[in-house]
Amino acid sequence: MLEGLPPDTQDVLRVAASFGSPTFLVGGSVRDLLLGLPITDLDLVVEGDGPRLAEELAVALDGTVAAHSPFGTAQVRVKGHVIDVATARKERYPYPGALPVVTSGTLAEDLHRRDFTVHAIACGLMPDNWGELVDPCDGRTDLDARLLRVLHDRSFVDDPTRMVRAVRYGARLRFSLEQRTEELLHRDRLGLAAITGTRRWKELRRLLEEDQPERALLWADRLGLLQAIHPALSSDPWLAAAFIKARSSNRGALPVLYFCLLAARLSPSDLSDLVHDLQPPASYSKPARDLLRLQDAAGALSGPRVRPSQAVALLEEYPPYAVKAMALITEDEETHARLTAYLSRWNGLKPRLQAERLVELGVPSGPELGECLARLRAARLDGETHSIEDEMALVRRWLTRLVLVAGR
Repeated sequence: MLEGLPPDTQDVLRVAASFGSPTFLVGGSVRDLLLGLPITDLDLVVEGDGPRLAEELAVALDGTVAAHSPFGTAQVRVKGHVIDVATARKERYPYPGALPVVTSGTLAEDLHRRDFTVHAIACGLMPDNWGELVDPCDGRTDLDARLLRVLHDRSFVDDPTRMVRAVRYGARLRFSLEQRTEELLHRDRLGLAAITGTRRWKELRRLLEEDQPERALLWADRLGLLQAIHPALSSDPWLAAAFIKARSSNRGALPVLYFCLLAARLSPSDLSDLVHDLQPPASYSKPARDLLRLQDAAGALSGPRVRPSQAVALLEEYPPYAVKAMALITEDEETHARLTAYLSRWNGLKPRLQAERLVELGVPSGPELGECLARLRAARLDGETHSIEDEMALVRRWLTRLVLVAGR
């Protein structure tokens, strides 16, 4: 299994194997290897000093240590990989939903603290156990059956975020919940609402970062988990279709656009309550708020007499993600046409004449120059000019009127 990995990945693992303390590949990395899926991110556990292993990996492979944690973990970025390194540990939860109290432990203790059996499999990296699997919870059986099973009945009580992870992994891998695990999720789902809003936001954001988040969101809605993250949240086929359209017509930062779509049918007060509760960053919350404002103003984009310059003047007041989301959800054909034209052509359209040339033609510097540029842009948007010569003629007429007004 390990010998089939790309050479650069094997280099990382062999450096880890030379550390001197028992080191293992664990969790999602082993799961994906056994499923035949490609891996770029690696999860390592060492029965020793995890942060020191991270430092040695960074030095040996010309990488950087990106983060440290009080839980004995560190993250290394090297050769296109993100490597999470952790000291083998055991943990206890002082009360339901609390962050764990962590102490160092053995590999067996580390595997038994994990969320699902398919993540409680380790692969040896030392010379004497290279490629050997350690599977104390029979995770391979569940992997073959494509099931997610918790390790004990208090798993969701200890860490309610595991319920959201269940639908995230399940939707991504096309796994089902083992029957008892699903029963426990129904029993414990309200515990998710009791943890901090920032922790619930992290889980919602991770859902939105999936390649096909609508699958997980539909499942989370059916299980009551979205409402436990926040009562205003819901998902349905309409939203799923909007997400699919978003991927077909947009690139980059899709999670922000997905959040706008998720908020599109909320009232302003519900969205304000959600933002206050979950505390998403402004890069998410502001476009969502602006989308609600744009929905109220979008009536001005419909009708045969709306000029492109008028549409641009309205839409420039809104961030691109709000406009993109509005284009995905509007049912008015004229509004949709003007939104898509703005995004694809109008927003980047500028006068052919630059400011320096306008000054040469006699346009005064200052407010008059800005007014002239705006007039030229509007004329180009509205099809009133088609060349530099057209714009120069327009400037001359504008200057003549300016002189006449000044002389009165």
